[in-house]
Amino acid sequence: MDFRTSLSSQVLVLDGAMGTMVQNLELTDLAFGGPDFKMLTDLLVFSRPDDLVGIHLEYLKAGANIIETNTFGASPLRLREFDFKTIDFSDMQAVPDGLDLNTAGIEAICMHLNEQACKIAHKAIAHYKLLPEYDGRPLYVSGSIGPSNYVVSSTQADLSKATFRQIVENSYRQVLGLVKGEVDILLFETQQDILELKAELIGARKALDEMKTDIPIMVQVTVDEFGKMQIFNTDVHSAYVAVAGMGIDVFGLNCNVGPVEMHATVERLSKLCDHPMSFVPNAGQPVSEDGKTCYKLKPEEMADAIEPFVKSFGAGIVGGCCG
Repeated sequence: MDFRTSLSSQVLVLDGAMGTMVQNLELTDLAFGGPDFKMLTDLLVFSRPDDLVGIHLEYLKAGANIIETNTFGASPLRLREFDFKTIDFSDMQAVPDGLDLNTAGIEAICMHLNEQACKIAHKAIAHYKLLPEYDGRPLYVSGSIGPSNYVVSSTQADLSKATFRQIVENSYRQVLGLVKGEVDILLFETQQDILELKAELIGARKALDEMKTDIPIMVQVTVDEFGKMQIFNTDVHSAYVAVAGMGIDVFGLNCNVGPVEMHATVERLSKLCDHPMSFVPNAGQPVSEDGKTCYKLKPEEMADAIEPFVKSFGAGIVGGCCG
């Protein structure tokens, strides 16, 4: 059953945080290519594909319908923050033949990261479907696309700025890799700049048209407890109106707040959104313990808090973000 058909007939469950699961692996710096690359967890696609399969499998066994690729930061602009001439790939056994990370162009690294990440997620689904516990529910790979770390909207804040055209190209390159990896859904998540998001959607459409395919698009913005997007204070209603006519299939919220803090915005959005909705809060508000960021909400508490999103407000997709 294709994603759009499933979405029209049932509530789907999105997986949880990739970063939390990676942190639990307690990997050495070498798994990321050295200490300078430890924030780029996307590189585990090249060094720890079996661990990523294992993470995907845990979420599938927990009941997820949709698993996200490990590509949140795998766009050219994000990758350019790192000097690949200095990367140590001696512990990266899954680098594709012919790809030299020290000398390859950023576009080539982007393409391979996104393509391989999709294949890893598909491998996990194929493995899970062979298990006796598989219940026949529909399963999908969503391509995770995070912010570029650049802003397009005007601001006097000390933030890295990009042009609208640069963001279009950035999204276009990442989506090409995801499509090549046979992704089922494009997921633009944790979006904080509405102009950046519009440019990303244009870039995605350019890639889809070039590849002659039509892949469903999910959009999730990040808001505070008052329904305002971070950095630029864009109201969630304005954000939805800005992208509603751009060929999206799902509009929703993720990250920044827990389900309790998200509740009022979910209720409000349910009254104005004409698209299927997705809500993916954090596991409560973060606290620091022994130098680590922790999220204390238990699974049962998370489920209880999210239940009204479905039963009262008509969510089509629910899941968990940080924690």
